[in-house]
Amino acid sequence: MVRMNCKSSDAHFHRITINSLRICFLIAFLCIMAGCQTVKLTKSFSASDVLPDTDSMYVKIPVESNKELCKTILNTYIVGLTEKNSSDLLDRSQYMYASVNFADNSINAAVVGDFPVFIDMVFTKKNGWETRKFEEKGRSLKYYESAMGFKVAVIQNSVMLVSSSDVQVLLRRLFTYEDELYPEIREVTPDELNAEQNTIRSKKDILSSNGTEISFYTSQAGLFIESIIGNGITLAADIASGDFSKETENVYVLDMAMTFTNKHALKPALFLFKKAQPSGEIETEALSELSMKCTGMNMDIKTIVSLLIGG
Repeated sequence: MVRMNCKSSDAHFHRITINSLRICFLIAFLCIMAGCQTVKLTKSFSASDVLPDTDSMYVKIPVESNKELCKTILNTYIVGLTEKNSSDLLDRSQYMYASVNFADNSINAAVVGDFPVFIDMVFTKKNGWETRKFEEKGRSLKYYESAMGFKVAVIQNSVMLVSSSDVQVLLRRLFTYEDELYPEIREVTPDELNAEQNTIRSKKDILSSNGTEISFYTSQAGLFIESIIGNGITLAADIASGDFSKETENVYVLDMAMTFTNKHALKPALFLFKKAQPSGEIETEALSELSMKCTGMNMDIKTIVSLLIGG
């Protein structure tokens, strides 16, 4: 006759239960750490291949040297961030890339860095975010949508994609770039050819440039220049590119070059830019009948954010 040791059996069951709970906790923790993603990037991130081709303006912002400006952008478009959340995100971010469509005021952005594991704790229902799912071609990941309409997707804790319209468009472009066998072989676009001929840097050059300054490229320079010089004056400007270099914590200096579709626009532009800042620090120079450069224009953070991405 075999006797059952109930006490021993209960202890054994208790150990199994505790071990099972530990395993479940570990799996849950790993899911949070990885964001429950099934997606891994195999190539270096390329902002010029992910941001839409048809947007009006493209911007590159090195985060470390421009934290106050980046903080203004972050707090404007991502709700539910505590001061610590915001600081942690910026401390772990390297570059912020953005594009704006002037026609519908839509914004797309990509932030590259090494993001903390609290992403799931920031984009919560309590903070005004709903969880959505992207599934395509064997890839599955979640993204978040705010009450303001912004969508955010984080891939492999290294790339954060943000869109005011549809983040799935950015995800598809990212994965198309990932799937290409030879992504470096590309047809040169007309705007790049035009830019090269007129000494204006191209969109691709701007988005891949180094340095601590904020760089931009726009194919609708008329609207951009109108925002700078004010007075409702519109010039026949074509393409513009340039940099904002930080002078103090809140003051930047704008240096830019631009082209025009009409040679009669050059002289008025030279005059208006010179008068845009009465201090006389602005220098203007004609580069050809259809192009010019402007250097030394001072701007504060609020003005720059409004010029580059609205807000």
